[in-house]
Amino acid sequence: MFPRFVVGFLVAGAMFAAEPVPCSVQVFVGDTVFSGGGGNPAAYEPGQPLNQTRVQGPRRMLTDSQGRLYFFNEPATAIYRTTPDSKTEVVVGRGIQAAQNGAMANQVQLGLLLDMGIDAQDRLYFSSVAAFGLPTRIFRVEPSGQLTVVAGGGIYDDWQSFGEQPATEINFMARTPLLAVTPTGLIYFYWGGGIFEIGLNGFAHIVQSPNGDPLSLASDSVGRLMVGDFDGLFVYDDPAGQASRPLTVAASQATAANNAYFVLFSPNSIARVSAGGRITDFFPFGSAFAFENGAVVFNAALPAPSAIATNAVGDLFIADSALDRIFVMRNADSCLMERPYIADVLNGASYATNTGLKGFSPGELVSVFGDFLGGEDLAYGAPGQSGQGTWQTEVGGLEVFVDDKPAPVIFSRADQAAFVIPNEVEDNMHVRFRRNGLDSSTVSYSVLKAFPGLFTVNSSGGGQAAALNQDSSINSPSNPAAPGSVIVLYLTGAGLTNPPSVTGSLNDFPLPQLVERVEVTINGVPAIVEFAGPAPGLISGVVQVNARIPADTPSGPVEVSVKIGGFLSLASPSWQPVTI
Repeated sequence: MFPRFVVGFLVAGAMFAAEPVPCSVQVFVGDTVFSGGGGNPAAYEPGQPLNQTRVQGPRRMLTDSQGRLYFFNEPATAIYRTTPDSKTEVVVGRGIQAAQNGAMANQVQLGLLLDMGIDAQDRLYFSSVAAFGLPTRIFRVEPSGQLTVVAGGGIYDDWQSFGEQPATEINFMARTPLLAVTPTGLIYFYWGGGIFEIGLNGFAHIVQSPNGDPLSLASDSVGRLMVGDFDGLFVYDDPAGQASRPLTVAASQATAANNAYFVLFSPNSIARVSAGGRITDFFPFGSAFAFENGAVVFNAALPAPSAIATNAVGDLFIADSALDRIFVMRNADSCLMERPYIADVLNGASYATNTGLKGFSPGELVSVFGDFLGGEDLAYGAPGQSGQGTWQTEVGGLEVFVDDKPAPVIFSRADQAAFVIPNEVEDNMHVRFRRNGLDSSTVSYSVLKAFPGLFTVNSSGGGQAAALNQDSSINSPSNPAAPGSVIVLYLTGAGLTNPPSVTGSLNDFPLPQLVERVEVTINGVPAIVEFAGPAPGLISGVVQVNARIPADTPSGPVEVSVKIGGFLSLASPSWQPVTI
């Protein structure tokens, strides 16, 4: 049996209860036959039934109060809208006139669309590089169908010196701004390095200066501003105030309905963050697409999701530019599934992430944080279940596949799990999680020679090390080790052994040797390594290092670190060092 004290080092976090409710996905716009891709070329023109309408590389989508879906395609020169009789019509573009004040929107010619928004009166707003040599502008489509210029065409091309003036004084140059519109008609756009608001009086002023370029802007049903970027999804109750961050993963697009956030993650999946903070991963990205009996197989993957939208009743629309289709998930605000959602994968001892290399070593124990990773209660794995003495590969319904091969699962719980990277991985590895038949997205990682992390007593990756004194007693402030004595450390991420360890086996004598060199530093001073190898009786991947404490080490907590194969054990996420 795998000792519980090591399992304890790996476990952290809170639990969530599973609430499975079936969901289904149908084709909404596009050829339902899925033959050859791209639908029927002869049915490209508007006015055709939705299931015969060609959708070419759909990009941006939104819905209005009547439930009509707006979208534009590549090359993004026209905006289309679905009709109550399940057909499409042109709202903007496909004409020959210049886009300017008073022109009819469906009779103008546009150069390039980037973004669009809509208010509670179903007035459509879009940003576009206009044709005929006209500058980049933001337009509003009035109920009559006429265009009104609301921003752009002016002389100010420096966002920092603009101040508060009519938005039509802005010169966007060649930049086509990101756009969001609140139900009341407030307009937000990104220009240069700032997020601006256009008030109902037509004047614009800066409200936020983000650290980096946003990936998307959106507004929800109560007018909150949502900004997606590489640092996460930020929600502003007050656009000029501080943001809450419901997600710490990159959000390339975001939209909301019925107080539930739907987020298009980049690059792995489409998921929802509920008002209570629970995340449901609806669709992974990948090539394993399947379609049966008029519906998408829910353990499939979309090859290239390109846009999302929601309506007032909570339906979710998903466009895919590789399939040239728009799909709909009805009642997506309330339906749930127990598909594993992966928020982070970290070293199982230190909880450190190697963001630059984004990799793990063969045999490393890793911790997974997310949702739907197991049941409400913690379930432990055990050796011997495979019939070969190796660790079992399914715990609490969770399976982990590395390059499509089952990996040993140490434990699982709704919000966290731990597994072992197989020793057989090479170069790059592809990791996928499955629970109760539903797969997560597939995530790729580099294979490193080593990525060491020290186990600690409080399972945080920092503070008091999980260590033994020379007499095998537990090292602690009340039971310190003597200078000159041997301290026994436990870690994972040491890399391969010679001869190779069997993945998931328990370390037994004769113990194999580590391939990579092990160095230990105590209180900044190199320590003599008396032994470094697999920890006897524990699962392969757990390593024991015996190091002699330098004779002049002072009393009290001192920092300890390990370097293996040139890779240094990293500090915990709180930057708290490991001590003995």
